[in-house]
Amino acid sequence: MFRRLIGISLVSIVAAGCATSSNFFKLRQHEDVVLSNGLKVILVPDASLPYFSMNLLVKAGAVNDPEAKDGLASLVANLLEKGTEKRSATELATALEQIGASFSAS
Repeated sequence: MFRRLIGISLVSIVAAGCATSSNFFKLRQHEDVVLSNGLKVILVPDASLPYFSMNLLVKAGAVNDPEAKDGLASLVANLLEKGTEKRSATELATALEQIGASFSAS
């Protein structure tokens, strides 16, 4: 009898936890856009602050390395932090800093 009471109590607690309000977590309005180059963009406007933020997530890493080119994604990510043919790492960092941006690869 005691086990039955505990079982019913646990089921009741779990059911009560599942019956929370559907407004607990509400996604903001957003717009999905696909650019001509295939880049998927999700726009989430929020006019509550005069602030702009952007995150760019790129599918990278060993799982996306081409066949027979292990480590390519990691190599490219690390080299981007070293600069390019036209701009040194310092010039890239300065240009990004001037617009309040940053770059990192991991």
